[in-house]
Amino acid sequence: MSASKRPASGLARPAKKRPAVSLVPCPVCRRQIPSFRLQVHASACEDFRADGEPRLAAGPRAPAPIEVPGVGEAQAHPTLVGQYLIPNFVSPAEEAAILSWLGRPGERECAPAWRLREFNGRAYGKAWGVRTDLRARTQMVPAHPMPSQLRAVASRMGEAVRAVTGTAGWRPTEANAILYRRQEGHSLTAHVDDRALSGDVLCNLCLAGSAVMTYTREQGDARPPQQAVGLSRPRALPRSERVPLPRYALQIQTKACRFEYAHAIDNADLVDGERVSITFRQGAFVPHGGAAAVWEADCVAEPGATSAARAGRASAGPKA
Repeated sequence: MSASKRPASGLARPAKKRPAVSLVPCPVCRRQIPSFRLQVHASACEDFRADGEPRLAAGPRAPAPIEVPGVGEAQAHPTLVGQYLIPNFVSPAEEAAILSWLGRPGERECAPAWRLREFNGRAYGKAWGVRTDLRARTQMVPAHPMPSQLRAVASRMGEAVRAVTGTAGWRPTEANAILYRRQEGHSLTAHVDDRALSGDVLCNLCLAGSAVMTYTREQGDARPPQQAVGLSRPRALPRSERVPLPRYALQIQTKACRFEYAHAIDNADLVDGERVSITFRQGAFVPHGGAAAVWEADCVAEPGATSAARAGRASAGPKA
């Protein structure tokens, strides 16, 4: 290097350090994929061929990831407008603490107890925060306040929502946990969370195992693509998409993904046999004292209590 090109100090410039790339398993083909490529890879990964190799097709270019300060990178789905994924949103240690606190059906567990429900598919469920009455089209004060054990992850979700939507101040007022077991025939049937009562943003925490969620655009929607929610320019919306939800990840649903598509998880798509999801919403109902009012008390485990013993005190089954 010539003297004219050397730094004024006479020392060579240090090489720029590249950030470490984390690998996550694709729930479809099980390959280890760089986290920033997972959305595009899984969109093109179509199960296994007879020879055991995954069949990959050329897919759309991945949008640039969105940096979430203190959290990681949010990956926008290449074709499903408004769907974002943040791999490794929780650490294995955080997951273990949450799962231990939740407990297992019939064993030591936090209140409310796990209850076997049939709403939007068969699975175990429990819920906290404001309660929704879909028939009466209203929401009610909490029977079980939002637990302090979820406060840290909920705070990080607020940062993630601000990064991907540009809206500050998102704070969930309700959360529901669902425990799926493949061997017990559990699944999530296709549905859309209430468009008015459940807010514009859904955050879904993926724990204990991976799954594949199927998004299907609702039948009879004949509106031009540019009229779909969240689209500023005409764009053809896919009729359906299969989206991987890896363990430890956070899924965010907004815009067209939130309002134009039903979502489901087939029993066969519970990749690891068991999965726990916790879905957070900022509902339309805000109790007296604001959103913070639903976070005032802790959810405390009751030693030795069982699901059957507390069934009469448990809240209504959660929404999927």
